[in-house]
Amino acid sequence: LERQLDVGMLYASYSTGFRSGGFNSRGTTPNTVGPYDSESVDTFEVGARTQFMDDRLTLNLTYFSSSYSDKQEQVVTAGDGSFIFDGQPEDCGGPTCTFVFNAGEVETSGVEFEGSFLATNELLLRVAIGTLDAEYDKFDYAGLGDIANVAQVTYAPELTAAVGAEYITDMMGGEIALSANFKYTDDSWGRTDWATYNPTYGPDVLIDSFETLDLSATYTMALGDGELRVRVYGTDVLEDGGRIA
Repeated sequence: LERQLDVGMLYASYSTGFRSGGFNSRGTTPNTVGPYDSESVDTFEVGARTQFMDDRLTLNLTYFSSSYSDKQEQVVTAGDGSFIFDGQPEDCGGPTCTFVFNAGEVETSGVEFEGSFLATNELLLRVAIGTLDAEYDKFDYAGLGDIANVAQVTYAPELTAAVGAEYITDMMGGEIALSANFKYTDDSWGRTDWATYNPTYGPDVLIDSFETLDLSATYTMALGDGELRVRVYGTDVLEDGGRIA
């Protein structure tokens, strides 16, 4: 649904989708190979897209809510045969077994704000803020019980934010573009075996919050039938980056 306004529009939408089932490429036994079924998601979204001051100021606001069912989850168990699956010991020939089950029911919701302002013909300012609330309604741990009360949704920071600026002007017969972008990412959980995880003794799977700052300067000018472009840039110049694994 969409409603046009003098300054933009309001909208609401509902969508549904799925991720196909398949087989676990890390499986070492018939049970760990799978197969597993599709997961599905239903999403509701409502928002506004607006422009003011002769389109120099853009303000966008979005609320979303998503419900995942039959969510595909990695379940890691002991691999020495001490774990009983479907009435039989599961011996993977190593310290762990990795299953993929349709174990999860997850609810997520959040608000996103985006804004940009063309302060002058040369200077563009941008800002974006997003919140995310994600939690399990159900997490069936290999048929042994629901661990939704202790399981954490992985890689789901509660807050993300970014501010940026771009300045473009003529210089020495060409064009110089200066850009700066700063981004903040809240802490989030990595992946672990939530059925046995003990936050006191580890492992440390909480990914700390981090900031990144990217800077660049690009000079462009026509040169014969082509173009000369020189760029100097730095990524994550604060060296605070995020943990990969």
